[in-house]
Amino acid sequence: MFDDGAGRGDRPEGFGITTMRQRANTAAGTLTVEDAFAPRSGDGATGTVVALSVPRWGGRS
Repeated sequence: MFDDGAGRGDRPEGFGITTMRQRANTAAGTLTVEDAFAPRSGDGATGTVVALSVPRWGGRS
């Protein structure tokens, strides 16, 4: 998922991201959250990229 907002900057992760990380971990997956730059806009606009990766037949027993 890409958000074309202001990016995270130096702000700590909030409750929503923390909860998403916990859910990804429960499904044996990973959640990556990174600041992103949109070069095609030409104005140095930033945003945030959130990527979730889970195994096809995931879950922990």
